[in-house]
Amino acid sequence: YYIGLAPSNGSSTGAGALTGTGGNTDQPAYQLRSGSSSGPVWGNTATATSVGNGVSGTGTGSAQSKTVYATLPSANYRPDTYQDTVTVNVNY
Repeated sequence: YYIGLAPSNGSSTGAGALTGTGGNTDQPAYQLRSGSSSGPVWGNTATATSVGNGVSGTGTGSAQSKTVYATLPSANYRPDTYQDTVTVNVNY
């Protein structure tokens, strides 16, 4: 199987933007990655026949975990609780 991740902004490269819940307008940019916080970009170009910029795995019949890293550049943002929705697409 091949797993793709799509931030709420629809980016196929795994580059998203967080929104604050406290009413401020800051939108910190982030990048989804696999393997480590400096690992390969994890985006949403995986298909049923190609891993693209996703992550691959082999089904075993049991639950499997995959770790996702989100990196943010060093920047000065207002204190808040930030969030985004990422859609997980599993292609097999």
